[in-house]
Amino acid sequence: MTGSVISVDEANSFFREAFPHMQEGLIVDNLGDGVATLRCEVQDWMLRPGELVSGPAQFIFADTATYTAVFTRLGITPMAVTTNTNINFLNPCNAPVVIARAELIKLGRRTALAQVDIRGEGQEHLASHAMVSFALPVEVAA
Repeated sequence: MTGSVISVDEANSFFREAFPHMQEGLIVDNLGDGVATLRCEVQDWMLRPGELVSGPAQFIFADTATYTAVFTRLGITPMAVTTNTNINFLNPCNAPVVIARAELIKLGRRTALAQVDIRGEGQEHLASHAMVSFALPVEVAA
């Protein structure tokens, strides 16, 4: 398998329909086999004092990028759910656009594990790095 089983347009359509409240500025930018890159135009609610992108916003990016990376192998799987996230905040993120790139490390029958790099667009250093695991629905795992 060399590419994603879903297209960028299919992923963005799913997110617009399933999560209309969180789609302001957040788009799936690129998909590959087990890899998803998201772009997000930073909104005011995502900022903490000092105009830095908050930890909760970075968590949303890591979680959504992992969810999307799972889709690249299994197709749209709405009932895949987060089971654990470990996120390390490494550097301040103060760019107007944030990039989150998730790469599946393992896709098993019941779980998926991904690592996610988050950085401000144009920033050399990572803002954060996350390890995210998802439980896969039984009908997919069977």
